This record gives sequence, structure tokens and C-alpha cells, in this order.
Amino acid sequence: MRKLPKSVNKTIRYIKYDAPEDKLDALEREINKAIERRKQGRESEPNDRSFQNAFNAVDCD
Repeated sequence: MRKLPKSVNKTIRYIKYDAPEDKLDALEREINKAIERRKQGRESEPNDRSFQNAFNAVDCD
């Protein structure tokens, strides 16, 4: 396996084992959006709270 940054490994581990199923769609959307931005050469804004807002919009009770 290629060596990935620690934060990526932690994210993958979270998705595999701890993320509630109802939050997987929000995670997938935000990760795909970040990848597309990177491929297009755009940097995400440092104050972009869209992921946090999307993630908090789903109750995990």
C-alpha cells in the first residue's frame, strides 16, 4: 500500500469503522467535491464550512 498522509488514513479508518451510515452520503459528496476542485486547479477556501454544515445537518441519534 502506498504511504498516504496520516489524516487520509484516519479519514479512511473513520469511514470504514465509525461513520454512521446516514452520514456516508455527506462524506462522499464532500470528498468528491474536494477531489474535483483539486483536479480543476481550484483551491478550497480556508473558511469553507460547507462540509461541516452538511455533516451537522444529519442527526446521528
